[in-house]
Amino acid sequence: MSIEREIKYLVNPNKLLSLKGYLGIRNTSKIIVRQGYINEARIREYGDTHIFSWKVRLNKITSYEVEQVLSQSDFNLLWKECKDKHTKHRYTIDDIPGTKLDIDLFYAHSWEEPYIGTVEMELQEGTEKIDLLDPQWKYLDIPKYILKEVDNSKFSSRKLGNKEHARKLLKEIS
Repeated sequence: MSIEREIKYLVNPNKLLSLKGYLGIRNTSKIIVRQGYINEARIREYGDTHIFSWKVRLNKITSYEVEQVLSQSDFNLLWKECKDKHTKHRYTIDDIPGTKLDIDLFYAHSWEEPYIGTVEMELQEGTEKIDLLDPQWKYLDIPKYILKEVDNSKFSSRKLGNKEHARKLLKEIS
């Protein structure tokens, strides 16, 4: 069980491929995440790790999350019951004081290019809100790929996992 504080940014859709290239050059670790939902619970697979989680948002940047490790067989059983399944590639940058960045690129199919991307800044305990778009973070190069800060209720992974919904959101904000 943990309290999580995070700020979400939307990647500029015109810069998805250049961001993907930058992350490769930066030698950022990548994991492939398969994720699905059963009611309000989420199950997630990355590598040999399988997680069942339940998360509730407390305010704009704070949520409470409970996680339980699953066996492969339990994951497979639950996966059959999941709705809103999606796959994303997650890149993590954890060399920034007081925070880490998870960059998620969403894919409809493994052979296609990503259709939407987010940058989630997870704040460590005691760290005040950091505005990633502030010029002081320019050295990271990440801000130049960001379109804007977004509300997680409208831009949750569950919702962005639906390609048509993601496209509709992009049209609304452009």
